[in-house]
Amino acid sequence: MNSSNKSEYGQILTRLIKEKNMTQEVFYKKLGITKPYFYEIISGKINPPPPDTQMKILKILNPIDKDKEIMMDIAARERKELPADVLIYLEKKSNGLKKIRDDSEYKNFLKEIVNKGE
Repeated sequence: MNSSNKSEYGQILTRLIKEKNMTQEVFYKKLGITKPYFYEIISGKINPPPPDTQMKILKILNPIDKDKEIMMDIAARERKELPADVLIYLEKKSNGLKKIRDDSEYKNFLKEIVNKGE
């Protein structure tokens, strides 16, 4: 946490809101969340929002691709899960998991982690 009492995710979120010349109140109302929930997110008192809400944030703010990726990567790290875009992609693409599991590099990786306990 830095001196502004914002989480890393909160810092980029508030920067993007400001860049859109939007007040925080207008933003959290558009997002459909309460003021306390919004401030808990930006302060880091709670994890960044779930993937569907992250996507809604990106839709509202429409940041450049680099900022989209940064936001999703930070949220994933703080939530201890895959980035929202990757998670949604894998859920929506019927062959997404199959492509990964058919990949020879993945197969070698899986073999390594499974055999590591031997």
